[in-house]
Amino acid sequence: MSKRYTLERNRLTEALREREDRYNSLIDSIDEGYCVIEMRIEPGRPLDYRFLEVNRAFEQQSTLVDAQGKWMRELRPDHEEHWFEIYRDVALTGQPIRFEHCGRALNGRCFSLYAFRIGAPDQRQVAVLFSDITERKRVEQALAESEQRLRLFIEYAPAALAMFDRDMRCLSASRRWAKDYGQGNRDLVGLPAYEVHEVPERWKEVYRRGLAGEVLGAEEDRYERPDGSVRWMRWEIHPWYDFSGDIGGIIIFIEDITERKQIEEELQTLNEELGRRVEERTRELQETQSQYIHAEKLSAVGRLSASIAHEFNNPLQGVMAILKGLKKNLRLEEEDKELLDVALSETDRMKNLIRNLQEFNRPSSGKKMPMDIHASINTLLLLCKIDFKRRRIVTVLNYAGQLPRIMAIPDQIKQVFLNLLNNAADAIQTDGVITVRTWQEDNRVAVAIQDTGTGIAPEQIGLIFQPFYTTKPEIHGTGLGLSVCHGIIQGHRGEIRVESEPGKGSTFTVLLPVDGGSMEADSIEGTSPERSGS
Repeated sequence: MSKRYTLERNRLTEALREREDRYNSLIDSIDEGYCVIEMRIEPGRPLDYRFLEVNRAFEQQSTLVDAQGKWMRELRPDHEEHWFEIYRDVALTGQPIRFEHCGRALNGRCFSLYAFRIGAPDQRQVAVLFSDITERKRVEQALAESEQRLRLFIEYAPAALAMFDRDMRCLSASRRWAKDYGQGNRDLVGLPAYEVHEVPERWKEVYRRGLAGEVLGAEEDRYERPDGSVRWMRWEIHPWYDFSGDIGGIIIFIEDITERKQIEEELQTLNEELGRRVEERTRELQETQSQYIHAEKLSAVGRLSASIAHEFNNPLQGVMAILKGLKKNLRLEEEDKELLDVALSETDRMKNLIRNLQEFNRPSSGKKMPMDIHASINTLLLLCKIDFKRRRIVTVLNYAGQLPRIMAIPDQIKQVFLNLLNNAADAIQTDGVITVRTWQEDNRVAVAIQDTGTGIAPEQIGLIFQPFYTTKPEIHGTGLGLSVCHGIIQGHRGEIRVESEPGKGSTFTVLLPVDGGSMEADSIEGTSPERSGS
């Protein structure tokens, strides 16, 4: 009996030892720190605990060396008091506790702990399983900060930006997104996109393609809102992926570029207007150049005509002398005398034409002298006689009975009247009447030249005195005549008026001061006045 008992005891002892070895081997093999502590809870003495067991990872995790069998206050006199209180409560109540803790006493490290009572309650023993989760906490904190930055970036993005999961539930959205879709300050997180606003079918198709992995976008997209207003959008859709590499949903970016589009359209309109103005100005400059060239041609013709008139004058004088000699020395029949008188009259008319042409083309002296308006007009009508006859234009003279001479620069005033007579003839073309009237208004002499021509349109009246503006074809006019006339009359302190009605004709009235418009005229003496021929 004694031998059998001994054998059984040895067997049980061996089995217990094997079990303890397996237990110790298991405890030592785990990565978590493990220890069994015994609480000392005595009135009048501070709480403390002693390490009964520790595994191999304990020292690495806790940095406590040779802790087994020693009291904690011995190892760490400044150990935080709450640790003693936590383990005391577990030992007394038997309620296990699981928590995470980070602290300066742990050198800034973080631990996950699980404490539970073992053995009989009166033994007051607590097992503690703990692991260093500092790195995990750092990653979690970095992830939380990253998520916070992402949330803030999305929330305060100046464009409409939103993130959705595969079911198109909103994960995050910018304030601009909520504003653009009329949601105000409403929290959109968790709401399906199709409940937040009406989604057109074409956009649903775009969402489906994005959830299938496509990256889509448009630089300019016209979008008509339910209220009928039109907006222009720039948008992009990108799928986002979870940790497993699967598509988790889509990110939608929308920028309202309506204002930019409007500015671009305005710039386009301005560019087109600028191009039109440049083209118009270029055409005007080309026309001005042509008018300058035409004016130079006219000037050359004027100089040439004066030279020709000079060359014609000498032989004409000879012809006139011969005709006068024949009339004086020959005895002619009555019919021949009449023919000779006609020839002398015509040569005398030619002489007057040549003299008028020379005077008209002679450079202006720039000096004012007494001038007979009627005589000057008669001289100009003589120059125009052939042209008027060819056009079948009749001239009617309605001169004032008594018209004082004026102080003026004769060749300039003649230039004004000749230009007005030629303009009247051009307005008539053929078969018409030019009426010249004169009268006196206070201290001014008035000359009105009226035609029965085509007239001038009301919108052109204010433009006809501008340089290079003309209503005539380019080959007939330079647009300088009336501008020069206006300048000459202003230089004489006079006035030029125009009345016109399309289809009925025009009347140009020139008013000139008798005294020349300045004291200079009164001081001129000894000048040769033109002969009156009214």
